[in-house]
Amino acid sequence: MWCAYAFAVVALFGLPGAIQGGVSGVVQWIAQTFLQLVLLSIILVGQNVQAAASDKRALDTNIDAEAILHEVSQIHDHLLDQDTRCDSSKECSLNCATGSAGGPGLAPNTSQV
Repeated sequence: MWCAYAFAVVALFGLPGAIQGGVSGVVQWIAQTFLQLVLLSIILVGQNVQAAASDKRALDTNIDAEAILHEVSQIHDHLLDQDTRCDSSKECSLNCATGSAGGPGLAPNTSQV
């Protein structure tokens, strides 16, 4: 930002000459000197600020995605372990197939078509 201030001071040195040139001289000074020198450096500073904010958002998103991946991996491992224990247990397989013992299995189909 200090660059914008320095360019503003440099541009102001040309202002007395522009004032002597009348209205068209002032308009030319504003368009060709002041705007180009001062606003260009301000725009560059703004772009740097926006880029830093964008980088921070991307880093936060990456951290969140890694945390979700870790959580999903733990859930997946838990479900695999649960499936293995259920498959190896004859009682669990029997309960699941017959729906006995109040388990959440399938009830036998007694309806007639």
